[in-house]
Amino acid sequence: MPPVPPPGSAPPASVPPGSVPPGSVPPGSVPPGSVPPAGWAPQPQPRSGSKAGLIIGIVVGVLVLCLVAGVGVVLFARNLGRQIAEVLPTVTAEPTLDDEGDETTPPTEEPDPAPSGETFDMPIGDGVEITRSGNQWTVIITGVEWFEEPCDEIGFAEDPIVVFDVEFEVISGTASVNPLFDFTYIGDDGAEGTPSLMSSCNEPSFKDSYDRVAGDLVTGKIAFEVPGGVGGRLQYEPAFEPTASWLVPGLS
Repeated sequence: MPPVPPPGSAPPASVPPGSVPPGSVPPGSVPPGSVPPAGWAPQPQPRSGSKAGLIIGIVVGVLVLCLVAGVGVVLFARNLGRQIAEVLPTVTAEPTLDDEGDETTPPTEEPDPAPSGETFDMPIGDGVEITRSGNQWTVIITGVEWFEEPCDEIGFAEDPIVVFDVEFEVISGTASVNPLFDFTYIGDDGAEGTPSLMSSCNEPSFKDSYDRVAGDLVTGKIAFEVPGGVGGRLQYEPAFEPTASWLVPGLS
């Protein structure tokens, strides 16, 4: 049997068909099929902008770390190549006996002196013509400019930036050039500049080019960060062999 309400109690309220029982609609919402009252506006929903900003920040951070790591790998590889080039020609002298049985030391092969000549310490604007293994090409430094800070809002640099305009042209045969390995900035204090890949000052950048043929011309900019803006020289050393250099005035 259905339960009988106690005497004196009110009968349960009936819900008309199609209506929504009280309490089943969240505050601030409109029941399905109903017309919202005048002045009613939906409650604002949580925004996901903060989460999107966090994701963008993480992506940018990862890209910056990759660029910094790339510079470190380049510097390590370049220094390793130089060390190998220095070690290969080393000759060890062993003592020998002369006719009287006394030990004598043979003459030691002297290392090649530091490169010098008309292709070194050239002024900006001059160029050098190289011929090797039947291949011939030219390298000209057509301009130089200093910047005390990055060249746009997203650029990054810890030290002043020196930027060079480079022109590379193949005369005959084939030739290759890699700006990260073939060019080095050496300050008057002996310290080397760091390739500036994030300052945004090397646009349009000088791209690495391999097996270029006669008639090919490559131009662009290369940049270095130099502590204190110290003057020095830009050295061109294909295959880690110093071949030419240009004098660079310091940041004034």
